[in-house]
Amino acid sequence: MRKNNLKVKVISNKDAAAYNKRGLAKKELGDYKGAIQNYNKALKFDPKHAPTFNNRGHVKNKLGDYKGAIRDFNKALKFALDYELIHNNRRTAKIDSKYARVYNNRGIAKDNLGDYKGALEDYNKAIETDSKIDQFYYNRGCVKDTLGDYNEAIEDYTKAIEIYPKYTESYNNRGLTKVTLGKYNEAVKDYDKAIAINPKDEAAYNNRGNAKGKMGDNKGAIQDYTKAIKIEPKYAGAYYNRGNAKDTLGDYKGAIQDYTKAIELKPKYSAAYTNRGYVKDTLGDYKGAIQDYTNAIKIEPKYAEAYTNRGQVKGKLGDGKEAIKDFNRAINICPKFAMAYNNRGITKDDLGDNKGALEDYTKAIKLDPKYTKAYYNRGIVKNKLEDKNGAIEDYTKAIIFDPTHANAYYNRGLIKKELGDNKGALEDSNKYDKLLKIENL
Repeated sequence: MRKNNLKVKVISNKDAAAYNKRGLAKKELGDYKGAIQNYNKALKFDPKHAPTFNNRGHVKNKLGDYKGAIRDFNKALKFALDYELIHNNRRTAKIDSKYARVYNNRGIAKDNLGDYKGALEDYNKAIETDSKIDQFYYNRGCVKDTLGDYNEAIEDYTKAIEIYPKYTESYNNRGLTKVTLGKYNEAVKDYDKAIAINPKDEAAYNNRGNAKGKMGDNKGAIQDYTKAIKIEPKYAGAYYNRGNAKDTLGDYKGAIQDYTKAIELKPKYSAAYTNRGYVKDTLGDYKGAIQDYTNAIKIEPKYAEAYTNRGQVKGKLGDGKEAIKDFNRAINICPKFAMAYNNRGITKDDLGDNKGALEDYTKAIKLDPKYTKAYYNRGIVKNKLEDKNGAIEDYTKAIIFDPTHANAYYNRGLIKKELGDNKGALEDSNKYDKLLKIENL
């Protein structure tokens, strides 16, 4: 048999660049452990090889070893600068633009560690070193978004789009930030653009659905969530969001089905348990609601909303003392949770503790000065405590914040009649009747 005369290339022990390249190849194949082994060998023979430190740091980022990654990026930058100083014989050297990505990669590691200020500094440095890379602006926009600098975040996403108009994530994130700012129409346009670029971008459909929901277009939102699910049948978040839209439209059975599917796909989806519990509560399935809230709490022991909702259901079942325990837990977890104070006030009122209820409603109003339900509920208690004028003031406040609050007009009218204000009582009674007719149309 004829043998092929093939030459096999043997990697020299001193060939750091070759080990570095083999590490890159293993990284592309997803063999991160093998990649690091090769980078380690490369650094053994060239301990100051900046590209290898950068590449190893990049892999450590992917493995979640952010502190180790930062150490590697620090060395990459140090040795790159040392090289410039030595070979270019300058007192002050600048990092070559090819190392801009090292700053970017270090920024990613810092971002993941919650060091947003440090990440921002690195992204700024990356952009200063090379201002033509869209990813740098995108990453900086993400950090600014996290820090609440929404307008500046939008500027960065916009710059990223200018550099690379086909990067859907920049449109998606800019849309998300616009939603945060209440610019729903503009957000929808961004999601439209992302979908036009990639018609199979399930996240863009889901996000557009959220924006439509904020605009009150729940039917349109459901269509988008359904499209997202068609593209990615295991998209738990899309099922959850579609359940929310169905709940808003009164399709409680459909909402429960979607929340159940979200939980099936993501068994520790505490928000899905909580929202399914809320719908079960609406349908009168109090035991089922309590079980869902309890499951949410098991998953997330500091879930204040789940405690508050469970407390409400316990109150409906006549277990006031246990309800108050849940409200107390919610308040301990989140001392500024106005709804927990309001709901505890309702339970105290039911138990005959009018003064305690009054204190809770007042606290809820202090935390949320436009809390219509708290004003209304406090009006009820003040009336019981014979503070008629105070009750009228609270009902009036409730009406100011919700002019369609029929019961506030009705209760205020009754008190006005007691106080001899027949004209005012008649006006409130007529308003109540008018609102009821509108509700029954």
